[in-house]
Amino acid sequence: MTDRFADPRAREVMQRIEAALARREHETFEHLTESGHARACVNLRGRLVGIVFLEKNILRVTDRESLAAELQAAITAAQGQAEDAAAAIAAEHYAELG
Repeated sequence: MTDRFADPRAREVMQRIEAALARREHETFEHLTESGHARACVNLRGRLVGIVFLEKNILRVTDRESLAAELQAAITAAQGQAEDAAAAIAAEHYAELG
C-alpha cells in the first residue's frame, strides 16, 4: 500500500489541521436572511446547528417558498464564513511544509 502523502511531514500536518479543527468545532457562524426574519447558524465544519425565527407566526409574514429560499441563502452564506475560517486554520498549518 502506498502512502498518499509524498512529503513525510504532510501526514503530521494533516493530523494537526484535523486536531485544530476539532478544538474549534464548537465555534459557530451565523447569517441573517435577507428579510431579517430568521438567522441560520452552522459550525466550523459547515454543519447546520440552528435556525432561529425572529418573527412570531413567520408564515403570516412570508410564504414558505420565499422563506425556504432565504434560509437556503443564509445557510450557504454562513457555510462560506465557516469555510473561510477552516481554510485559514489549514493555511496556517500548511505553511509549515514550506
